[in-house]
Amino acid sequence: MDLAGKQIDPHAYHQKSPVLIRGFFHLPWRTAVLVFWVGWILSCAPTLHKPPSPRVVAPPVEPEIRVCLTDRPATTSLQFLTPYRLQLEEAEYILDRRIGILQVQLSADRVVLRNDKRYFSLPAPARLVFVPDGGTGQFEWNGRVYPGVFSIRLDHSGSYVINQLPLEEYLKGVIPFEMPTGQAEYQEALLAQAVAARTYALYRLRQEPRHPAFHLYADVRDQVYGGLEKVNDRVLEALRRTRGQVLTRSEQVAHVQYHSTCGGYLENYLEPPDSSADLWADRAEDGDNCRISPIYRWIERRDVGTVLQNLQRLGRIDEQDREAWRQQGFAFRLRVNERTTTGRVQSLYIQVADREFTIQGYAIRRVLADSSGRALPSNFFLLVTSPTLPEQFYIIGAGFGHGRGMCQWGALGMALSGANYREILRFYFPAYELKKVYQ
Repeated sequence: MDLAGKQIDPHAYHQKSPVLIRGFFHLPWRTAVLVFWVGWILSCAPTLHKPPSPRVVAPPVEPEIRVCLTDRPATTSLQFLTPYRLQLEEAEYILDRRIGILQVQLSADRVVLRNDKRYFSLPAPARLVFVPDGGTGQFEWNGRVYPGVFSIRLDHSGSYVINQLPLEEYLKGVIPFEMPTGQAEYQEALLAQAVAARTYALYRLRQEPRHPAFHLYADVRDQVYGGLEKVNDRVLEALRRTRGQVLTRSEQVAHVQYHSTCGGYLENYLEPPDSSADLWADRAEDGDNCRISPIYRWIERRDVGTVLQNLQRLGRIDEQDREAWRQQGFAFRLRVNERTTTGRVQSLYIQVADREFTIQGYAIRRVLADSSGRALPSNFFLLVTSPTLPEQFYIIGAGFGHGRGMCQWGALGMALSGANYREILRFYFPAYELKKVYQ
């Protein structure tokens, strides 16, 4: 019995089914032939496959970067200008301007944040992450305002204060600390600086980060990042017009370098060196591009006592050595051992009594620092002994920095002469290509 409660007659079913089977043969013959051929043609026709929908690839987006504001234990100040959240094991805390200024004490084994309203003390290893409530926020660290996430990390490798933020926000705090922004005529040089700084940051982010916890430092070990203090309309314009643009080589983000003032000649920036550019003049038709720099040429005076003090700062001698030589007297010799093809000092020889020292690289600028420890502006110099005081000598030099990559004052000089940022970048980085890597 079926679901409707009706009896099924098996004889009736078998009587009707042959009609369905033999129906084709009961058609008029012309109709049957037509149906046969139409069916055969359709069975032989190629199957049309609908092409797959094109794959939608999302455009690359702006990355976030982690910047180490300091890696030196110290006592500093911190204030949250907008609401921030701190999640600890026992509770979640909201901190904003009403909390006031917190004193932050970083040591090798503990981090302490305190004022009359809040107190946090965590032993190493510790990680405190302050996240803006609502996605964006600002905090004040040691008197400077920064955007983004603020964190403190303390472990066996050291103590680190880290700022995490979008790359373009980071560049707002780099450009005005790396290049003068005071004149509208500087605008094209600022665009070139924006591309160079973005390229360097993205190289550190993607290829050679400084540390597992962060990508780069906020000081001259990488590029100077000072927060939002100096942001102005020219900086924002430079970032808007060059957004996402970097220099590449062989489809990879290039490891670019730049410096303040080359003094007229640039060092080769390529690795391996390009022999065709061993001696590269930073020069326009009417003179060196960087001649407008306030440290295009300079003269400094040093004495033997300052050199001994600097040798001690470098750990090459100790206080007992200095005192013994001062009491007994000593012979002193200073000469250049080796120069690069541009004339920069690559190796310096110093003899004190019976001790000999060979100084190389950036240590040359430090061993010839002034009495306060301020390093020599560059390795591009000549040594001249004093005609009247044998314990004194003069250093006659040019430029500021290592001389590789883009000369920043040279870029400013080119901008003042009418060059646009693409022309500036082609001049200083002829082996690199300009490419937009995110929207």
